[in-house]
Amino acid sequence: MFIIGPLTLGAYTLVLRAVREQDVEVRKLFSWFTDEKNLIKSFFTYLLIYVYLILWTLLLIIPGIIKSFSYAMTYFILNNHPEYTMNQAITESRRIMDGHKMAYFLVCLSFIGWFL
Repeated sequence: MFIIGPLTLGAYTLVLRAVREQDVEVRKLFSWFTDEKNLIKSFFTYLLIYVYLILWTLLLIIPGIIKSFSYAMTYFILNNHPEYTMNQAITESRRIMDGHKMAYFLVCLSFIGWFL
Protein backbone atom coordinates (compact mmCIF):
# COMPACT_ATOMS: atom_id res chain seq x y z
CA MET A 1 0.00 0.00 0.00
CA PHE A 2 2.91 2.35 0.67
CA ILE A 3 3.99 2.32 -2.97
CA ILE A 4 0.56 2.44 -4.65
CA GLY A 5 -0.03 6.17 -4.06
CA PRO A 6 3.33 7.34 -5.46
CA LEU A 7 3.13 4.88 -8.37
CA THR A 8 -0.39 6.03 -9.22
CA LEU A 9 0.74 9.65 -9.23
CA GLY A 10 3.76 8.68 -11.34
CA ALA A 11 1.51 6.97 -13.87
CA TYR A 12 -0.71 10.05 -14.02
CA THR A 13 2.42 12.16 -14.53
CA LEU A 14 3.24 10.07 -17.61
CA VAL A 15 -0.32 10.39 -18.92
CA LEU A 16 -0.37 14.16 -18.42
CA ARG A 17 3.00 14.54 -20.15
CA ALA A 18 1.78 12.45 -23.10
CA VAL A 19 -1.42 14.48 -23.42
CA ARG A 20 0.61 17.70 -23.30
CA GLU A 21 2.93 16.25 -25.97
CA GLN A 22 5.98 16.45 -23.68
CA ASP A 23 8.75 13.86 -23.42
CA VAL A 24 7.47 10.69 -21.78
CA GLU A 25 10.21 8.86 -19.92
CA VAL A 26 9.71 5.73 -17.84
CA ARG A 27 11.79 7.21 -15.02
CA LYS A 28 9.02 9.80 -14.53
CA LEU A 29 6.89 6.91 -13.25
CA PHE A 30 9.01 7.02 -10.10
CA SER A 31 9.14 10.83 -9.82
CA TRP A 32 7.00 10.87 -6.68
CA PHE A 33 9.56 8.66 -4.88
CA THR A 34 12.43 11.15 -5.29
CA ASP A 35 11.28 13.76 -2.78
CA GLU A 36 10.42 12.64 0.75
CA LYS A 37 7.74 15.34 1.12
CA ASN A 38 5.99 14.25 -2.10
CA LEU A 39 6.31 10.58 -1.16
CA ILE A 40 4.59 11.14 2.18
CA LYS A 41 1.95 13.40 0.62
CA SER A 42 1.13 10.87 -2.11
CA PHE A 43 0.86 8.00 0.38
CA PHE A 44 -1.41 9.89 2.76
CA THR A 45 -3.54 11.23 -0.10
CA TYR A 46 -4.11 7.67 -1.28
CA LEU A 47 -4.92 6.60 2.27
CA LEU A 48 -7.24 9.55 2.92
CA ILE A 49 -9.24 8.95 -0.26
CA TYR A 50 -9.83 5.33 0.73
CA VAL A 51 -10.81 6.27 4.28
CA TYR A 52 -13.38 8.68 2.83
CA LEU A 53 -14.63 5.99 0.45
CA ILE A 54 -14.97 3.43 3.24
CA LEU A 55 -16.95 5.91 5.31
CA TRP A 56 -19.28 6.70 2.39
CA THR A 57 -19.66 3.02 1.55
CA LEU A 58 -20.71 2.30 5.12
CA LEU A 59 -23.80 4.41 4.48
CA LEU A 60 -24.78 2.52 1.35
CA ILE A 61 -22.95 1.00 -1.60
CA ILE A 62 -24.35 3.33 -4.28
CA PRO A 63 -23.46 6.60 -2.48
CA GLY A 64 -19.95 5.20 -1.96
CA ILE A 65 -19.56 4.52 -5.66
CA ILE A 66 -20.92 7.95 -6.59
CA LYS A 67 -18.60 9.60 -4.08
CA SER A 68 -15.62 7.70 -5.54
CA PHE A 69 -16.30 9.53 -8.82
CA SER A 70 -15.98 12.81 -6.90
CA TYR A 71 -12.42 11.89 -5.93
CA ALA A 72 -11.38 10.65 -9.39
CA MET A 73 -9.38 13.74 -10.37
CA THR A 74 -7.44 14.08 -7.11
CA TYR A 75 -4.21 12.56 -8.45
CA PHE A 76 -4.31 14.69 -11.61
CA ILE A 77 -4.79 17.80 -9.47
CA LEU A 78 -1.83 16.87 -7.26
CA ASN A 79 0.29 16.46 -10.39
CA ASN A 80 -0.72 19.89 -11.66
CA HIS A 81 -0.51 21.59 -8.27
CA PRO A 82 2.02 19.81 -6.02
CA GLU A 83 1.79 22.73 -3.59
CA TYR A 84 -1.82 21.76 -2.70
CA THR A 85 -2.47 19.90 0.51
CA MET A 86 -4.27 16.56 0.39
CA ASN A 87 -7.59 18.08 1.38
CA GLN A 88 -7.23 20.94 -1.11
CA ALA A 89 -6.70 18.42 -3.93
CA ILE A 90 -9.67 16.31 -2.82
CA THR A 91 -11.89 19.39 -2.46
CA GLU A 92 -10.86 20.63 -5.91
CA SER A 93 -11.59 17.18 -7.35
CA ARG A 94 -15.07 17.25 -5.83
CA ARG A 95 -15.62 20.74 -7.28
CA ILE A 96 -14.45 19.73 -10.76
CA MET A 97 -16.51 16.53 -10.82
CA ASP A 98 -19.68 18.29 -9.65
CA GLY A 99 -22.13 17.78 -12.51
CA HIS A 100 -19.74 15.50 -14.43
CA LYS A 101 -20.04 12.22 -12.51
CA MET A 102 -22.42 10.64 -15.03
CA ALA A 103 -20.10 11.47 -17.93
CA TYR A 104 -17.19 9.97 -15.98
CA PHE A 105 -19.29 6.89 -15.20
CA LEU A 106 -20.07 6.43 -18.90
CA VAL A 107 -16.38 6.73 -19.80
CA CYS A 108 -15.53 4.11 -17.16
CA LEU A 109 -18.35 1.93 -18.43
CA SER A 110 -16.90 2.03 -21.94
CA PHE A 111 -13.74 0.34 -20.62
CA ILE A 112 -15.53 -2.52 -18.86
CA GLY A 113 -14.69 -4.90 -21.72
CA TRP A 114 -10.99 -4.42 -21.01
CA PHE A 115 -11.45 -5.75 -17.49
CA LEU A 116 -13.53 -8.78 -18.43
